[in-house]
Amino acid sequence: MEDLAAEVASATAGDQRTQLVAKFIHEAVEGGRIGSLFDQWDIFVDKLLSLAGESEGSTEHAIRDVACGVARVSSEIPSREDAFFLDPRSTAAFRVMDLIARLPTNDVATRVLCEVIKASTNLSFSGDLVFYVTAPQERRERAYGDREPDPSQILGVFDGIVTNRYGGEKASLL
Repeated sequence: MEDLAAEVASATAGDQRTQLVAKFIHEAVEGGRIGSLFDQWDIFVDKLLSLAGESEGSTEHAIRDVACGVARVSSEIPSREDAFFLDPRSTAAFRVMDLIARLPTNDVATRVLCEVIKASTNLSFSGDLVFYVTAPQERRERAYGDREPDPSQILGVFDGIVTNRYGGEKASLL
């Protein structure tokens, strides 16, 4: 995990870094190692943010790129239909929210979370992120500390995606 963190930290911020994270998540899913990846996620994040802070002076871009990389492959992360929280996709959403907690301000957290939701390839994953943002305060604090992303902006982005995807269907609830 520390080697991956060093590789991700040395990649160019933006799409290159996001693709690298997405590739690693994809390979973990294919190799049946997604659970162990998220078990060791804190090691990866701590090392990455340490290296990013030293080289870039800010960890915001690293957090955004990693979270968007997870979101890009969120449709590939397995999820059991009967599991509510204890499945890899929900764990991935929780780990993304843990990254959001490390952002410097609520405005930055809102902006990054909107980007992550837009990058997501799975509505269930995005829905988990929205759930964390709109949960009661004690649950929010457990999920991502004292960050308070703007729920109306987050819901606006999510609602826009749902409307674009399902708004034109005759059987749509919209």
